[in-house]
Amino acid sequence: VLAACAGPSQAETSAPVRGVAPSDQAKYGLTTFRCFSGSEQELPLSAINDDFCDCADGSDEPGTGACAGQTQTLFYCPNARSDPAFIYSSRVNDGICDCCDGSDEWRASAATGGRAWPHPACADRCAEEGRRIKRERDQQIADLKSGIKQRQSLIENARKEQLRSNEELQRLRIDLPLLERQVQQAKTAQETAQNAVDKEEARIKAMNASKSSSTPVDGGAEAPAKAGGAQQAAFDASLAGGDAKEGAGAAAKPAEAEKPVVSEYSKWMDGAEKVLEEGTKDSEPDASQTADGAVVSEYSKWMDGAEKVLDDMSPEEDDLDDLDAGDSDSFTEPENEEPETGFLQRVLDDLKRDFRRAWEWAFGHGTTPLEGQLQKAKDEHREAEKKVNEAKKRLTELEQKLE
Repeated sequence: VLAACAGPSQAETSAPVRGVAPSDQAKYGLTTFRCFSGSEQELPLSAINDDFCDCADGSDEPGTGACAGQTQTLFYCPNARSDPAFIYSSRVNDGICDCCDGSDEWRASAATGGRAWPHPACADRCAEEGRRIKRERDQQIADLKSGIKQRQSLIENARKEQLRSNEELQRLRIDLPLLERQVQQAKTAQETAQNAVDKEEARIKAMNASKSSSTPVDGGAEAPAKAGGAQQAAFDASLAGGDAKEGAGAAAKPAEAEKPVVSEYSKWMDGAEKVLEEGTKDSEPDASQTADGAVVSEYSKWMDGAEKVLDDMSPEEDDLDDLDAGDSDSFTEPENEEPETGFLQRVLDDLKRDFRRAWEWAFGHGTTPLEGQLQKAKDEHREAEKKVNEAKKRLTELEQKLE
């Protein structure tokens, strides 16, 4: 009964050994059989696939499930038109189609005239499975080729990048000393420009101090004046509300001629405060009021005084006649008399200074050419230091990258 269920033994048929791959068929072609595990026991060929496990490794039952549980001997699925496969012997004749050609369920075909496979209950799925496997394999091959191409491209790009980095590194090592020298040159230029600005500021302070000094300078700009001093006194008297002629006569005295010359702007400011205080206390009209009681501004008085001074400075017709007549005694130039242009120059300088102060108060301090050169030197020094720092940073990055 068991022999009938097991079907014909391998010795009774000339067909290939069931469940053995073509490459291993020769191991079962001898007159006797020995287990693959090294057993010395010899078995007859009829013991192969007789549904009785004689070898511990299951090598005598490659096409049955008699040696289920071992993993050394597996069942071979031919799977025509698809890829061959191996399954565990425990899956042979278990009622489930594991091979796409149904060869693992050969026992169920005994009722079909002895046809071993394909299993009549298992549809042949090998053609469909073969197409699917081919698509997957083609896709894998395409992905592999694409990956190899991308890898080669990355290797080539990395090689080029390495060459570029080496060239840039060498160039930076050459340029860095030059950039450092440029920084030193820019620093020297900045120090030179700073010294020039400091000297110019010191010179301007010294000049302003000499102008505001009350000590006369020999042969200089504030020599004692007689006629010019009288004109200065008349101009000052007009600002204070006095009489121009009285001021001129009083200023002609030697004692008053030696008084320090004060800026007209300062006199004007001091006089303005005094006039405002007197105008609020005294209700009677004075020199600063007109006939109808209106107060005259200091600027108007200053302009009137300037006209009087200019009139005093113009020569009289009699003086011109005396000069034409050759009367040299009637016109003698006093020694050390200040030229008339000196007085006008001082007034012009005071006006310029006051205007500059007002401009700076309203619009800020202007930039001189020396200050402009200093600012330019600072910008160049800052830019040179920035380039050096960037070069050093890049140099460090490249050295770390190429390590």
